[in-house]
Amino acid sequence: MYIKNSLLFLILFLIATEGLFANYKIAGIGMVRIVEALYFFYIIKSFFNDLRENKILLITFKLSIIFFLLLSLKLFTVTFIFNHYESKIFIDFARLTLMFMLFYIMYYILSKDIKYLNIILLLNLPIIIIAFFQGSFTPFTDLAWYLKFHYFAQLGNDIDTPWFRTRVCGLYPFTIPLGYILVTNMIVALYLYIKFSYIRYIYYFIFLGIVSSFTLTRSVMLSWLVITLYFLYLILRNGTMIKKIIVFFSLFLFISFSLATVATNADKFSRLSQLDDNSAEGRIPLAITATYSLIKYPLGFSDIEYNIAKKEMYNIIHNKNILEHAGHNGFLNIGFVYTLIGLFVFIGYFIYIFMLVKNKFSYDIKSFLMVIAIAYLANSLFHNNFLFYSDFYGLLILAILAVEYKLAKERKYWNVPYKLDKL
Repeated sequence: MYIKNSLLFLILFLIATEGLFANYKIAGIGMVRIVEALYFFYIIKSFFNDLRENKILLITFKLSIIFFLLLSLKLFTVTFIFNHYESKIFIDFARLTLMFMLFYIMYYILSKDIKYLNIILLLNLPIIIIAFFQGSFTPFTDLAWYLKFHYFAQLGNDIDTPWFRTRVCGLYPFTIPLGYILVTNMIVALYLYIKFSYIRYIYYFIFLGIVSSFTLTRSVMLSWLVITLYFLYLILRNGTMIKKIIVFFSLFLFISFSLATVATNADKFSRLSQLDDNSAEGRIPLAITATYSLIKYPLGFSDIEYNIAKKEMYNIIHNKNILEHAGHNGFLNIGFVYTLIGLFVFIGYFIYIFMLVKNKFSYDIKSFLMVIAIAYLANSLFHNNFLFYSDFYGLLILAILAVEYKLAKERKYWNVPYKLDKL
């Protein structure tokens, strides 16, 4: 029992610190992924049982199989039609396998007890706290950056300069990975609040909003605002008068603090309100170029074909970002990896899930799914990572969905709201 509990805690720790130890490898394979793969095979008997019982698990498994076939098609296209060698395709094969394994591990653990979400958030909290103290408004800013650069520097990619310190990143290589972690944690906090109605999840969510503002990442703040509106809706609809007073007073303090901070440091927070800077204006041309590439090469392409497409679009749009950056659209990147066919398959996957649950989940859970879809897209449509493409931590969202399906099925009734027992 001690060994089993220790192994479980190790897996929870690896989930909570996703991305921090990626550079620790054996024969080119990340040690974290090796441990997760071994744990998957340790619980593989449960996997086959759950696959028969849970349709969301089954359809996700089928999606992975189709993606494997489409990666094979892409490999054939690039190798034998374009006569190029693209080593990244083999990495995509391995990543897809490991992502599905991690997805099932998350489901397996949460299906045993949803309270493990609290442990994941707790283990992840020190990273968020360090990110908070990296803000230039705290007395521990230098210490927080010292921890990042002296103990978690990513193979020299991080250079301790005043420019780098303008946007907090926690212990991650740069700001964007932290942004994805923040968005997923916001979604988990909302889910736990719906389940347990504990006000501590609201305080935690507000704290995530403060850290999100320190990242100066507009898409992350947009995700936070989307979920904030839903939080307010839930509190107005179901909250007691005391809870309403506490929450709105807390939000009032947060907004007052934010406005005062922005007013006294307008130059540092100006990026959040700028929509005409080079970064913001470049997103649409990049997305157009990515879409053009998918249409021109629907069965897959290498970097060489992509660069050709970028030059062609640059001659039309004349935006230099096209030549310098990737698509910066996680949704379109599904097509980049798994071909244009894969992008439509991915859309069909979520349509199937929607049809599966629309008449079976409670109103609260269906509303939750709609809100988190908007919140997740608000961030990922402006950056490169996405579910089944690099965003390993975000698989928690799919795992929660699969667990909800299991919980509803076990209760033998579907469309009735319910609350789990309090922790």
